[in-house]
Amino acid sequence: MEDDTISWQEFVDDPSVAPNTRRIRKMVIERLAKANGFESPTLLLDKIRLDKDKPNTDPEKLTPYRAARKYIFGLIAPEQENGNGEKKLKIGSVTLYRSVLPTFFKSVLGEQNFSDDTFNRMVKIGDTFVQIEKKAPTVEELKHLLAIANPRDRALLGVLTTGMRITEAITRKMKDVQQRGEYYYFKLRAGETKAKYKRRVPITKETYGWIQAYHTDVNSEWIFPSREGLDKPMTRNAAWFALKDLFERGGLKDSEDGSEIYSPHSMRKFAENYMLRCGLPDKFADAIIGHVGRLGAKTHYLDDDETTDSWYELCADKMTWTQDVVRIVELPKEAKDKMEQLTRENKEIKAGLTDLISAIVKISPPTLSIKQRVAELIELMEKSSPGTLLGELADRSGQALIEQRSGAADDDKKAIDKLNEYMSKRKRLQISGSEAAMLGAKKQ
Repeated sequence: MEDDTISWQEFVDDPSVAPNTRRIRKMVIERLAKANGFESPTLLLDKIRLDKDKPNTDPEKLTPYRAARKYIFGLIAPEQENGNGEKKLKIGSVTLYRSVLPTFFKSVLGEQNFSDDTFNRMVKIGDTFVQIEKKAPTVEELKHLLAIANPRDRALLGVLTTGMRITEAITRKMKDVQQRGEYYYFKLRAGETKAKYKRRVPITKETYGWIQAYHTDVNSEWIFPSREGLDKPMTRNAAWFALKDLFERGGLKDSEDGSEIYSPHSMRKFAENYMLRCGLPDKFADAIIGHVGRLGAKTHYLDDDETTDSWYELCADKMTWTQDVVRIVELPKEAKDKMEQLTRENKEIKAGLTDLISAIVKISPPTLSIKQRVAELIELMEKSSPGTLLGELADRSGQALIEQRSGAADDDKKAIDKLNEYMSKRKRLQISGSEAAMLGAKKQ
């Protein structure tokens, strides 16, 4: 065995991948051997190594590509002569099993003995991909997935809700996260995207928090480092299997006939639909998702700041999945001044009502004698100005008491006369509003 290879048992039992991934690896590798007529993967690999130096024209030569081709074609058309004779699998399952093989052959034979280009050319699934509909989770299903996910997968799922492709997401570094105001974003260069189109992809504070939480115990420049080494990003297959496992644990399972499947790519559909539901214009949603074909010539005229700022205003709060959002809004100066004025007026009204209630309590008790009531009213009139709530209360109460004079005792009549005299004098000292204005004008 060469230094850069491992045994097939080590590949299957790799502790760095999810349990469901190990289960799928074991099943695929054992069936790969069986489809090629071998009782074990060991015998299959021995044959491939022995045939390495045979000419490619030898029909008996077994290569990784021929072995994979026979296995995969048997899954697609089991009823044919070279098929496995079993029930035809869903195309989603065939795609999943096929994705295991390149990593397997590189691990057990060495990268120098395997070519991705040759594999993709010889082991095609064909046009069956167009028959698959990628189903997107509902908001409630997404919240459930986030609740049961581990810190890494929660952060990865959060990033994918922005519409990023899985390869774009796993190749981001911590330094790629940039902040603009109240939100964060990734800036993707043209060479890093499938459409070769530079774009900016915003993320919420919540998603950024998940990334930070995951990196509490992870020291790597990569946001999603490989479990085989923190100096490189996780592979697409590892991310795909991890999220597929999460979907299945969350109850999101493919349809029986394979026409509808859940996959990481489903999140692009989810992100696009949800941004449009939030009211984000099509052109901004397409720019964030990376639908260059829909944008056409507009790709050269869209402003990145306008695009992501619009996303923040319309989508950020609604695309925060597990937290209650409280956004502090700075009021315009005119509105702030009006609020301060209303606050002052409310305080004045409250103070006035408090004084009014206190005055009513003092002058209203039936146990007070007329002399005592007169004394309280005169005191209240001296403290309050005419026209105010307290002044109006004192004047009306005094007038009502004066009207009771005829039936009062002699001593009480003297007290009422004193009140009447005080009120008459007080009235003579009052001036009208127009007189007050004229007096103010003369002083100026």
